Amino acid sequence: MKDKQTTNQPVGLNINWFPGHMKKGTDQIIANSNQVDMIIEVVDARAIYSSSNYELLNQIAHKPVLTIALKSDYSSLTTSPSPNILLGSIKDKNFRQVVINKINEMLHDKIARAHKKGILKPKFSLMVVGLPNLGKSSLINFLKNKKVLVAKNMPGVTRNQNLVAINDTLYLIDTPGILLKRIDDIETAYKLVLINAIKKDVLVLEHVLKYGFEYYQDNHLNALLNYYHLDHVNDYEDFVNQVCQQKHWITTNGQNDINRFEDQIFNDFSLNKICKVNFDK
Repeated sequence: MKDKQTTNQPVGLNINWFPGHMKKGTDQIIANSNQVDMIIEVVDARAIYSSSNYELLNQIAHKPVLTIALKSDYSSLTTSPSPNILLGSIKDKNFRQVVINKINEMLHDKIARAHKKGILKPKFSLMVVGLPNLGKSSLINFLKNKKVLVAKNMPGVTRNQNLVAINDTLYLIDTPGILLKRIDDIETAYKLVLINAIKKDVLVLEHVLKYGFEYYQDNHLNALLNYYHLDHVNDYEDFVNQVCQQKHWITTNGQNDINRFEDQIFNDFSLNKICKVNFDK
């Protein structure tokens, strides 16, 4: 990717972007992790490593962790980068059994010990964690095969922990989306905005879109040109000018309507209307 323009955005963005329930939620997750059998971490398949809450996982590392990378239909990845990372989509009905089979595989020893004690249907609790708006509640609804939790496409919907039985043996605990305490890499922050894990208004949107444009320019130039019906594009400023002129996004004084441009282009980028992506490439 091309060198990024230096911005005045702070490096070391912190949790105060989000409501005060974050610290309380983190403490509760850490405390309750001692009572669960396994952790399911939900990440976004468009940015698996950038959307992993490694700080939280480091504090509950004594439990086995299954990472589920959702929105694989938006990702250019075709295979999982690790055996304990499942790549899939809740739009794929077959993925439900894939997840349940993997959970049973990882709990195999505990299941075997329970059977030796004569417990035919042992009960296991699994805590579902992850950054905001990555699909934790949607995954639980999917595994339950019934809508039991509220799931919306915005950060900060789940505020409390909820217990959901998905079958006779597996119980999932939904948790609030917990952001990293600090984000020391500004590119990670850009990626998290582009996948809707954090709200777009926490950064200068122009910088986020410029980062996204340069990603497409470097990795998916033909898809970018085709989607916006362009013959060529030189840089971000040229992209802004061409799209605004083509779409007639012009203000009454003849200037590019930047607000309209940024709202629409962010929508295009964050909903992967151009092509499948892997921002961690």
